[in-house]
Amino acid sequence: MAQNIDRLKRKRLLSFLSDATFGVEIEEHRVQLSTQSLSRYSHSNEFESRRFNPYFQTDFSESQEELVTAPHSSSAEALAQLHELQMILASTLKKDEVVWPLSMPPHLENEDVDYLLTHFERPWYQKYRDYLTQKYGPYQHIMTGVHVSMSLPDELIYLYSGQNKLVSFVDAKNRLYFQIAKHIAAYRWLFTFLFGASPLTENQDDKLVTNHPDIEPVRSWRSSSLGFTNQSHDQIQYLDFESYIKQIDYLVENHHFYEQSEFYGPVRLKGKGAVKSLVDNGTDYLEFRIFDTDPFSIDGISQRALDFLHLMVIDSVVNSKDWTREELHKSEAWNDDIALVHPSELIKNDEILAVYEDLITRLSTLLIDVPDFLKSRFKEAIDYLTETLSSPRLTVGGRLQKKISHGSLSEFALYIGKNRAEQLKKEFDYFISKKDSLNRTYAQALKLGIETEKINHYQLYLKFGDRSQLIDHNVELSNYFDQNKDINH
Repeated sequence: MAQNIDRLKRKRLLSFLSDATFGVEIEEHRVQLSTQSLSRYSHSNEFESRRFNPYFQTDFSESQEELVTAPHSSSAEALAQLHELQMILASTLKKDEVVWPLSMPPHLENEDVDYLLTHFERPWYQKYRDYLTQKYGPYQHIMTGVHVSMSLPDELIYLYSGQNKLVSFVDAKNRLYFQIAKHIAAYRWLFTFLFGASPLTENQDDKLVTNHPDIEPVRSWRSSSLGFTNQSHDQIQYLDFESYIKQIDYLVENHHFYEQSEFYGPVRLKGKGAVKSLVDNGTDYLEFRIFDTDPFSIDGISQRALDFLHLMVIDSVVNSKDWTREELHKSEAWNDDIALVHPSELIKNDEILAVYEDLITRLSTLLIDVPDFLKSRFKEAIDYLTETLSSPRLTVGGRLQKKISHGSLSEFALYIGKNRAEQLKKEFDYFISKKDSLNRTYAQALKLGIETEKINHYQLYLKFGDRSQLIDHNVELSNYFDQNKDINH
């Protein structure tokens, strides 16, 4: 898409881009206060089977909860549902459990590692887990973070197709989605600077400090080349859509990757089936994997972070750029440089500074024509971008490093965890007892893995498999799967 487009086309683009659909997934550990380590309690039996529950899953360890929102018509709605999921999770915690609010895990003794490796309750995932343990060791996959999904309205795809003279709708989808993915991957260093929040490791056995002494605290172990990433010989380059597909397919077919989900890049193109099926079927959405857990936000990610991501997606379309191989390599190096320095370190690279300041100008210009409902939020994101350039102590990482005590964040994390658990439990009790609401049934539906949508304050739409129903009053859902009973009775 042309760099300089007229204002009418620009406003149409911004209107469609403002209607993007968002979802959020967060990984976070349950931790026991008695041991200050990963919880040994099982995943709550209040949640229906992890084989199908779309909202409550676990990952590499049994303590590693995954909360997954449904797709929503705005990032604010997705964040609101994430908060509801956090309340529900908190309501199931044991008395001596809290949720660890950091990306880097708590300290593990040898017996904790043994327990981690020998206790796993998802047999259908066991072979893959054994493979990951053998290849990456036990520490990498218990790092946690936030993934944001985003899909575009069809109207935007058609507009992009017409302006770029693309006949195929599928081809237009793939090229536009990849254009965005490439742009965000090229600016990963900026997300690391603004939102990186994993300054130290609590585990010497993960070898991070041993192999790289005297550099802690850093801005983000997790977002660096030493963190949650593929091995150096398995890296994927964001050159163009076709080569992206071929690289992942090659690594899977030649057994470098167990399956395509082993690709841990900053952005993934997602669709149904194998990655090569995207060529014929098209990309359905993007998954951004660039955020450390934010301990200062009760849900692990802030609205500001989501707004900044949204703004950068808009920039990638309205101000498109043909990134060269050399520029992409340089941006990867910048990300590592920024990730592996002190969180309060100023950006001193003149080339990065020039790119940073040019971006501030571009985004400020975009602000003129964005829909009114996003203006104030986007302005706040731009103000944050501007302020932190000269004051990195205001970034998430800059604030977090001040909480380090005696080389550890454990005291801070447990304090946040305890206060947050108490607050969320109180909020949940109020939420389900609220008069004239369907919140009790809504919360139970989420626990049971029943797809549910709030139609309004007085109606819920429930769907599981081939069954669906609209309800207008609180009901007991325990027998919902019994075909001989109706949830209205």
